[in-house]
Order: sequence, then structure tokens, then C-alpha cells
Amino acid sequence: MRKSNPFLTILAGFASVIAVGTILLVLPISTTDGKGLPFLDAVFTATSATCVTGLSTISVQETLSGFGQSILLLMVQIGGLGLMTISTFFILLLGIRPKLSGKIVLREALNQVEEFHAVHLIRRIILFTVIMETAGAAVFFTRMKGSGSFSRDLYIAVFHSISAFCNAGFTLFSNSLEAYRTDAVINISMMVLIICGGLGFWVVRDIYENLRSRVTGRTVRPLSLQAKVVLIMSGAFIVVGTILFMIVEGSRSMGGLSGSDLVWSSLFQSVTTRTAGFSTVSIGALSIPTLVWMTAWMFIGASPGSTGGGIKTTTFVVMLASFRSVFTGSEKVEIMRNSLPEDVVRRANAVFLAATAWVLVTVLMMEIAGVSKEVTTFLPVLFETMSAFGTVGLSMGITGSLTGFGKIVLSLSMFAGRVGPMSLILALAQRPDRPEITYPEGMLSIG
Repeated sequence: MRKSNPFLTILAGFASVIAVGTILLVLPISTTDGKGLPFLDAVFTATSATCVTGLSTISVQETLSGFGQSILLLMVQIGGLGLMTISTFFILLLGIRPKLSGKIVLREALNQVEEFHAVHLIRRIILFTVIMETAGAAVFFTRMKGSGSFSRDLYIAVFHSISAFCNAGFTLFSNSLEAYRTDAVINISMMVLIICGGLGFWVVRDIYENLRSRVTGRTVRPLSLQAKVVLIMSGAFIVVGTILFMIVEGSRSMGGLSGSDLVWSSLFQSVTTRTAGFSTVSIGALSIPTLVWMTAWMFIGASPGSTGGGIKTTTFVVMLASFRSVFTGSEKVEIMRNSLPEDVVRRANAVFLAATAWVLVTVLMMEIAGVSKEVTTFLPVLFETMSAFGTVGLSMGITGSLTGFGKIVLSLSMFAGRVGPMSLILALAQRPDRPEITYPEGMLSIG
């Protein structure tokens, strides 16, 4: 009897949410003009929301009705937490214990290699999400007033809180968050939500358990290797990105800003570039050096088990450690006095190669027939492609120039970036039942 493929279940789950979202968005009730979204725009928008990307071929606040915006926000929430997480939560509410096959799918969906207690895990994830999004909404409600309506102000606050925590990048403002560039409260709150959503639930759990053991006086529970790597790399990317932005743009597009405003803009853009997609500056006005490092940040993305995309920070670290082992002549790939299993190194290499190949092919197809003839330079296409794959949502302004073919190509790229290259490979891979065969070693010249 053939075993079920958990990765195929994950892909099918995301695809089903996108399909249902598309159907709802083409309904007349979903748009302000009562005509519904055109099919390809509905597919693109549903994919972008479910894959928590933020790219859009339409104006969310002007085109979508209240119903349409609510559907989009629901897809963002489902896409951020993951369909399996939410499904398991409702199964637990009904008093049903998930079966072993369900636990396996849930483990793969959350990129978890250790054993876990499904009931406790799901409760903590949902509780953490509710606390963070509620706190964010409360703060935004005090700062984003202006519509003249209590219910509308509350809706705007909730919308942006969910979008920020899920690293989706959707806003109800035409210029993203540029109006709040100098608002320290909005900047800090947004960055906290983005970072917490991008760290991954396992890292957050480790931090919580470590702090709780210190407060209660119990034996301090050390942080796991993954938590240490994710925290160090996330901090390093934020600091380096902030410095690069200040150095490059301080004398160029942001030259007119005061010192504190430049710091806020640089810090915020460094945090949001890797996965969230919000912006307090005009992306199209940035210089080429800044756009290049932002492209690299988007490719790396967030961390495993989080709401973000990209190849993930841990994959990048394993690649660096693998390079160091070759450079130093070490037989083992080591990180922080831990030897990594060969399977982890192979997976990291596979993810990196698969992601690189996917991006290159996508860029090629986009250059051939993905955008209108008005877009004649290479960088905007590369930037848009990397933003889609990294599920970031930043754009140099060419999303509205996408052809029908381009919308399909970028939709596939957003989907691949959200489920992850490794899940996509393992979902489609065939594993024939055959005896293990060991072949003789062969040598090849490398480099």
C-alpha cells in the first residue's frame, strides 16, 4: 500500500485555499464596482494573500469592497499560520485527537524535526498569534485614526496588525506606510510584529521557555541550535541592512531626511525587506546598490516555521558552514560546536540550487513575455521575481504592467516560495520501491 505524501498534502492545502479565494474574489460582491475581479487578477490576488506576499495588480483599498477585503485578510491569516495549523486547531476544539498521519503533515508544515505534543503546540501557536495581533491592533488603533468612523479605524488597525504579523505586506493605503515614516510608535510596533512572525514559532517557543525558567528559578533551559542561529542571523541581517541603507541612501534618495528620520527609514526597510513587504520609502526611487542588497535579502527570506518565504536563514547559514568546511579542510560541517548531519547539508544544497534555478527560469520567462514592452530594464524584473519568490511584496512599480502570462508566472513563484522549494521537490518526487543499491565510487574534478 502506497504511503501518503505529507508534502503533497501541504501543497494541496495551499492550492485549495487559493482556489476558494479566487472563486470568492470574482463574485460581484467582492469589488466596489459590483463586477468582481477579472479571473487572472483574482488568481494573482488570492495567491499573493495566501502566500502572504503582498504583491497586487489592483488597488486593495479602491477596488475591493469590504467583503473582498475581508476575504483577502482571511486568506492572509490562513496563509500565515498554515492551513494544517488552523485545521488541527478546529479539530482539537471538537475534541478529536489528530491521527499520526495528521501529526506528520503538521510537523512538515511547521518545518519541525523534533517530536512534539500536537495539542500543546497548536494552542501555543494560536494563543501567541492572538496576543500579538490583538496588541498590534490596539496600538495601530491609537495611531491610524482619521477615517472619522470608529468601526473603520478599528478595521484598519486589525487589518494592518494581521498583515504585519503574517508578514503579508498588504495595506489599505495607496503609498504603503510612507505617511508614518517618522512615527516611532508605528515603526516599532510594525517591526516587532514582523520580527516575531518571521522568527518562527519554534524559536519563539524556545525563547519563552528559556525566559520562564529564569524567572521561576528553575534550571535554565538553553536555547536550541536553531534558535541561536535564527536570532544571530536575523539580528545580523537587520544591522547590516540598516547600515547599508544609511550609507547608500543617506547621500542619495534619502539625502533630505534628518538624522533620526533616516535611521527610522533605514531600520524599518532593513526589517521589512526580507519578508514583510511594507515600505516607508518609495522603492522605485532607491539607487541600484540598495536595490541589489535588498534583492539578496529577499532571496534569503525569513526562518523555518515562520510566516515568511525565501530559502530561509538556516539554509544560508548551512551553506556558509559548508563552504567553511571545504576551505578549512574539515570533514564535518560544524555550527557553534555542533556537527550537522549529512542529510541537513544535502537538503540545504538542494534548496539553494532549486531556488536559484527557479528564480533564473522565472526571470527568463518574465523577460520574454511577462511584462509590457514599457519595462525595458532588467533590474525591475529581477526585483519583482525575487519579491514574489521571497513572498515579500516590494515592487519597483511594474506589477501593474504584468501581462496575463506574467501574472501566472509570478503566482507560481509566490506559491513555490511559500510552501518552500524542498516541500515542492519532495511533493513531486517519486520514490519507487526498490532495493538499496550501492554503486562503486567515481571521481570528478571540481572547480
